[in-house]
Amino acid sequence: MTANLPFDYAIIRFACLQPKEQGQNPRLVFASVEMLPSGRAIPDATPLDEKCYPPSLSTKMGRLFFRRVGLPAADALNWYRNLDVLPDQEGTHAKKPLEHVSLIDEPTWGADLWSALAVPLPPPLLPGPMDEDRIDPYAGANLEAVRVHRRLTTGDTAVDALHDLPEEKKKEAFRWLRLRTWVDFDLYPELMCSAALIVPDPDVRTVRSRLDRNETGQETVVFEFEWRGQPGAGLRLTAQEERYGSLVWQETFDVPADGVVRAPRPQPVEKIGWSLVHPVRGVIASEPMTGYLRAITLNINLQGRETRLFSKDGRGKNSQQSTRSVREVSSEKLTTGTPFPPPGSLAKGRERRRIARNSETEFWFDNPTVARDKLWDLISRAQSDVMLVDPYADGRDLLDYGMASTGARVRLLTAGKATVDRELFDISEGLRDMSKASKRAEARRMNVLIHDRFVTIDGSVWSLGASLNGLGGDATMLIRLRNPQPVLERLEHVWASATIIEAS
Repeated sequence: MTANLPFDYAIIRFACLQPKEQGQNPRLVFASVEMLPSGRAIPDATPLDEKCYPPSLSTKMGRLFFRRVGLPAADALNWYRNLDVLPDQEGTHAKKPLEHVSLIDEPTWGADLWSALAVPLPPPLLPGPMDEDRIDPYAGANLEAVRVHRRLTTGDTAVDALHDLPEEKKKEAFRWLRLRTWVDFDLYPELMCSAALIVPDPDVRTVRSRLDRNETGQETVVFEFEWRGQPGAGLRLTAQEERYGSLVWQETFDVPADGVVRAPRPQPVEKIGWSLVHPVRGVIASEPMTGYLRAITLNINLQGRETRLFSKDGRGKNSQQSTRSVREVSSEKLTTGTPFPPPGSLAKGRERRRIARNSETEFWFDNPTVARDKLWDLISRAQSDVMLVDPYADGRDLLDYGMASTGARVRLLTAGKATVDRELFDISEGLRDMSKASKRAEARRMNVLIHDRFVTIDGSVWSLGASLNGLGGDATMLIRLRNPQPVLERLEHVWASATIIEAS
């Protein structure tokens, strides 16, 4: 072990580009230096071929080389800070100059190693987009307590030209690099021409938290530490709890030798965050506010028969014909576990805002096919009720859009007014055809004329800027109302007073 570092050895993973031009020095593509916990043997170096060259791949820009080298920890750290020669310690390429553009320390390099290290925040519990935005993809799937330092750049023209290779050649080059450096440069282009230092904590391997619940239902947050060897000394854990957007608790604990910290809580726990601090090494590990997986809800859709419908995207003689399919679906919801108990209106209000934020609410249409497909998609997801409100709608419109329903009742509220050069299709016949297709449909003729067009779907209201029969022919919009209740009430009032149309 070196005098200043609690590590014996380190692994260097290094990739460079040797330009085709004669006399050019290799240029840095990416390098990572990973410190090995005490007790780990020095790793084997990448085997060289008979000409003393490491694995390589030829590209239009030059030849890519990769080398894995094991060095004493102090030598590896010194190489990382300079990056002026190849990491080989012996052989043909030992001490050969390495070229790169100016590198910027992130964080700023301080008086000692520990002050220059950053704590990567862990990816979310479930994979998703955030899982592809880690600052340490070069650490692989490492879930241990590690910290990193980065030397970043704005780019090197010679190396960045790899992005301009033909698509297949670029995929080949980036795949070759990913398998060796653990970095996908398609996903992380900012890491090209940079270097990273990976430093595990010498005492703590992992920290995990879980919930315990006793027979009375009281919950306790349990933090469990896995040591690399002897228990760490002087460690302090600070835990925090968030409930519905508020910080409600914070407490600091001394970490005992058995590596178990228990924190009883008076109420069910929503989210917990924590940081682990060493008196010399600073923050070792941290986790932002994270909820616990208490219950899993499965939405099961059982697919039934599929119906294919042939229609025109308009009423003109030359309107384009199209075919659409709709499959009947029956849904069932299954929940296992115990969901987080909602305290009254807080949970309902937050859930309502979440749904509103995540919903698509505005669409611009200037193409009949796109417009009809979107409205079909919305109607097909209805669970209980759809109402089409259009003074110019007829039986053909009822069929065109009502057939998209996968089980919901479809209601048509119309005035039966004809537009120029358009023959009305009998609504009674439309109701008859819907019934033959086993679709629930009703139609009424409004006695109070409504000029605007609406589509209501399970309590939501969409305002439509054009009639159903010409949707998308001219540019128009479909907009979901933010406050649908007053409009729903008026539409239901008009429906109640409208004249019933019977099927033929």
